[in-house]
This record gives sequence, structure tokens and C-alpha cells, in this order.
Amino acid sequence: EFRRVLFRSEARGENGLVFATARNVVVATEAYKSRLRGHRRDVVPLYSYVVATDPLPASVWAEIGWGDRETFADGRNMVTYAQRTGDGRIVFGGRGAPYRFAGDIHSSHDTSRSVHDGIVETLHELFPATVGVRISHRWGGPLAVPRDWHPSVLRDPRRSEEHTSELQSPC
Repeated sequence: EFRRVLFRSEARGENGLVFATARNVVVATEAYKSRLRGHRRDVVPLYSYVVATDPLPASVWAEIGWGDRETFADGRNMVTYAQRTGDGRIVFGGRGAPYRFAGDIHSSHDTSRSVHDGIVETLHELFPATVGVRISHRWGGPLAVPRDWHPSVLRDPRRSEEHTSELQSPC
């Protein structure tokens, strides 16, 4: 809960304890912003899922042709994005998760065997050299998509709060 108290903004946890006070507050709550009173329709909470490979040997990186730590995105029906990590893995994610009615956010939605399997299939389609490489990690969670699909930072001088609406993108 965020509220004004004598020219300061105050953030309180569910138990009522104040865990931050400041003149200016950046509200960067991603999908959870939709749970704040008065902000339910500011963003659409959508789920994104990610997998990571085991570290790849230099020969696989050479076959793929991915020399540095560039990121990329693919805007097909299942939006995908990937990055080479410092320890030599590919972290590869995608949006193939179904929309949850009324933007339901719950930890039980953070993984999906079928969606993760689809992401791995797309990974292998784009990078055939990864076929046979073990997938060491699978995870997911909600992210915020602004209703106009444009990332933004807004400042409300009356409330001394900055609000961010982030759209996951390969910047």
C-alpha cells in the first residue's frame, strides 16, 4: 500500500509495518501493480516463461554463430527472447502462456509443463545445435504489459511518485 504522509510517500507491507518512507517513490511493481487500489486496469498482467540450458561448449556456440552476449527477440505468435549468459548458457523465454481471467496472479501459474515444452521446441527450432543439450532451469512469472503496449515513466508532482509501466523488450 502506498500513501502520502506529510509530504512523504509511505510503503506498508501486508502486516502494516512501514518498510520505506521517502519524498519520492518509484512504484515499479510490474504485474503486481494491478493489485494496488486504483490501479487495477493500468496494466495487463501476463505470464512469461523461461528456460535455461546447461553451459554450452565453444563448438556449439561456434555452430550457432553467437559470439558475444547479445540479446534477441522474435515477434511471432509466441513472442520469444533470449540471452547468452556469462557462464555460457542460453536463457530463452516466451509468452505462450494463456491469459488468466481477470489478470489472476498466483504462484501456481509460475510454471507450465506444456508452455515450457513449447519454448524448448522453439529453442531447438531456432538453434538446432541445442538439441540434446540439457535444460537445467525452468521458471516463469507475471509481467506487466501497459494497455497501450508502450513503456512509460510518469511523475505525479502532487503525490511525489513515479510510476513505471514496463514492457519486456530486448533493449
